[in-house]
Amino acid sequence: MIVVERKPSADAPKLQPGKHESFNDLLAAADKKCGVEWVDAEDPLFLLYTSGSTGKHSQKFSVQ
Repeated sequence: MIVVERKPSADAPKLQPGKHESFNDLLAAADKKCGVEWVDAEDPLFLLYTSGSTGKHSQKFSVQ
């Protein structure tokens, strides 16, 4: 799943159902309360993958 936060634009490509999810739609559907999830200090925090403004793909893996 690819989560997308979109800014309104006439030339923005359409989201593909089953592949893309709107960040705002996911946020609106989320529970208002969230329990604590205990994790190990070395568990992955996030994986960021972007082409940024350079057009070259880059990937960042981060732990807590």
